Amino acid sequence: MSVKIFATAEDLTNRFQEYMDYCIDTDRFPNIAGFCVYCKINVDTYYGYKEYKGYSDAIKSIDASLEDAVLNTKSQKDLIKLAYLNNKCGYSIKQEPQKVQVELTTADIEKERVEIQKILSENK
Repeated sequence: MSVKIFATAEDLTNRFQEYMDYCIDTDRFPNIAGFCVYCKINVDTYYGYKEYKGYSDAIKSIDASLEDAVLNTKSQKDLIKLAYLNNKCGYSIKQEPQKVQVELTTADIEKERVEIQKILSENK
């Protein structure tokens, strides 16, 4: 288990609210690493709170608040927000190739063959 810095889950969430206020006041991009630096703890310690009874919901609430803040911030470029959401929240941009189905009739093929023959004979 990691080192327990906050005596209660409420202490953790109160400190997080202080961090969010700090981010607003200083126009900073709220994120887990920034919160850890603000609290003078490492990221492993932060996630270690999930091991303690009563802290799991606080961590989930903080993570959700950070995700919401990133989605709704206007002070950062979309690429930065997307990178954070992809890395920390499991978002991804996956563009599936589109399937195109073409149906050709015998008449279509014959028409194209005649056009090709015409072009070839003109270029001789």
